[in-house]
Amino acid sequence: MITIGVCGASGTQGNSVIRELNKFNNYKLVFITRQIDNIELKNKLNEYENINSIEIRYGDYDRPLTMIDALVDCNYVYAITNFWEHSNVNREIEQAKNIAIACKTNNVSGIIWSTLENTNEWNVELEKISEDSKHLIPHFDSKGIVNQYFKDINIDTCFLHLSFYYSNFINLIPFEKVSINNSEEGSEEG
Repeated sequence: MITIGVCGASGTQGNSVIRELNKFNNYKLVFITRQIDNIELKNKLNEYENINSIEIRYGDYDRPLTMIDALVDCNYVYAITNFWEHSNVNREIEQAKNIAIACKTNNVSGIIWSTLENTNEWNVELEKISEDSKHLIPHFDSKGIVNQYFKDINIDTCFLHLSFYYSNFINLIPFEKVSINNSEEGSEEG
């Protein structure tokens, strides 16, 4: 049986990967999270069709040894980092490198790396960007910089470039619920 480790499994993107892969009976899924004892998370997992094919393992991107342990016996890994959790380019680069090293250490056959472009490679001339500006779009650049690292350490990697994950948009803007009462709308005929 193929074992697939999913990083960021408690987040929106990683959880959707787990949910979809869980519909098939031919995968063992490793749900990698720092929230291993989270009751809400376990309740969500209980809603999945093949709960017995999912194993929850502790992994923290900032602690490389936990990632090495989390990815033991994984054939493939879906890897993602979350810039918005800390908004720190250098930290996200290190976190992604820790995932890559854990994959290399465990002889993972292949990785799907959810990434974005490195905008520092674009030839952009904007008056508002100073000469010493290092990152044009930091949440892109941190992921994009690591793309080369995956290539350099010779891991079979699929670079998945997704557009904005719109379900995250709902959490960013505090929408108000508005109800429309049909009787107050009034209707005029004719």
